[in-house]
Amino acid sequence: SVSAFNSTSFVIGFEDIPSGNIDFRTYSISGTAISAQTTADSVGAQSHAVSVAALNTTAFAIGWFDYSNGHITFRTYSINGTAISAETDVDTDVGLTSQSVSVSAINDSAFVIGYYDATDGDTTFAGYNVGGSSFLSATDADLTAQAYQEVASYASSTNTKICNDNFVFGWTGGGTLIKSHSATYFKNGTTWNGDCSV
Repeated sequence: SVSAFNSTSFVIGFEDIPSGNIDFRTYSISGTAISAQTTADSVGAQSHAVSVAALNTTAFAIGWFDYSNGHITFRTYSINGTAISAETDVDTDVGLTSQSVSVSAINDSAFVIGYYDATDGDTTFAGYNVGGSSFLSATDADLTAQAYQEVASYASSTNTKICNDNFVFGWTGGGTLIKSHSATYFKNGTTWNGDCSV
């Protein structure tokens, strides 16, 4: 997963397969490293699902599925690799087949993390501030979903966002007819009709 801080720097988050670690590194656009390769979590198992989102020009959030314990977890960092928040579990019982996490900033100091909960079979999202405090508890978008979802709202690099810190959540629905779904939400998690004048 890759996210731009601005026009000159970005962060890349990934699973390091040999170690099983969830790692990241920040770079300038020329390819010069800004931070060292940094381990967010030594999960020691195949997790595969990692997502990063720049919140502003100096901070980002990284979220991941922890296969070792079936958790959805995040932490925020500065561009130089220094931790801002503590490692925080969003959900501690998503099973061992979740494999789906997405993170999107909603403004320059807050973000939404979306994920698939394999234990309950639903797609879920929650919201946090850069310091790690919650402003939106885990909210289910679909109770009969497949393991694919994505959240989108704010792009730090262009300072472009959906109005009023609102966001879009998309997922693959389950049931008898598998198809793609999307819905728009206010920052508090209630459904929004997409009209920026409200």
